[in-house]
Amino acid sequence: MIAQAIDATNEAAVRVMVRQVSKELGGLDAAIHTLPQVNDVDRFRNALAVHGFLTRFAGKELDRFGAGQIVLVVGDFGRRMGVGFGSGAVVGVEKGHVPQWRSSVIRREHRQASDVALEVVGAIAGEPDSG
Repeated sequence: MIAQAIDATNEAAVRVMVRQVSKELGGLDAAIHTLPQVNDVDRFRNALAVHGFLTRFAGKELDRFGAGQIVLVVGDFGRRMGVGFGSGAVVGVEKGHVPQWRSSVIRREHRQASDVALEVVGAIAGEPDSG
């Protein structure tokens, strides 16, 4: 197990952490981000900024190995604040480059985020190697 305590709102800290974890594991197959349950817009924006950092830096590591997934696990706070999340795959193009990884959103509904994250890890681990 790899554990690091960082300030996830610090872009450089997220970049270094993702790179260190990828190096230690010999690459990444997936990155899973469980958004915390928040009830105000500022904390929600911070959580989305953290997800943006994770997507950017984990995406680069996934591209380095040719494929993978970034999964965002969300609760029901979006509905309460009038924010919607779709489901399915999302692909972003950066400077003409189409990444080989895909991004998915999973609603945790009334389940614990940690339980959903474990289910996602199990599902990803059971997939045939896509690289």
